[in-house]
This record gives sequence, structure tokens and C-alpha cells, in this order.
Amino acid sequence: MIAMAHNSVLQSMCREAERVRIRAAQLLDQQSRCHGTALRRRLQEELDQLLARREELARIAALLQPTSDPLLWSLFREITRRPVSPAVI
Repeated sequence: MIAMAHNSVLQSMCREAERVRIRAAQLLDQQSRCHGTALRRRLQEELDQLLARREELARIAALLQPTSDPLLWSLFREITRRPVSPAVI
């Protein structure tokens, strides 16, 4: 029962980590086109918060690893290892 709960938490964390990565990429793209100092600073602050959240998710996931599904754990590691870079269109 506990393993199932941990898997559910880890699944939610996978989704959140992917959302963090996508938003961080958007912020980097917006920063590259930004001309205002104040806006650039706000974008950087949000990016810093997202990267801190990504690290926090990784720390929490490490605590869940022993009781989680190995495949789900691998998926989480893959998501958090993906680079945060602006999408190329």
C-alpha cells in the first residue's frame, strides 16, 4: 500500500518536473528577447525559483526511491536530467 502511494506521489512529481522544465525553457526564451531590465530581473527571479523547485523535487524523489517502482524512478531521473533550454522553432 505504501509503495502504491509513493508511486502516485512520484508520478505527480514527474508531471511537475516536466512543467518546471517547460516553463524554465519559456523563461529563457523570453529573457533572450527582453529589452527591459526590470522585466529581465523578474524573469530571472522566476527562473531561479523554478530551478530551486526542480532541485527540491529531486531531493524528495531520492527519499522515495527505495519504495518506488524502478521504471517510474528512471522516468523521473530522465525528466530531471533533460536540459532546460529554449525550444528551437
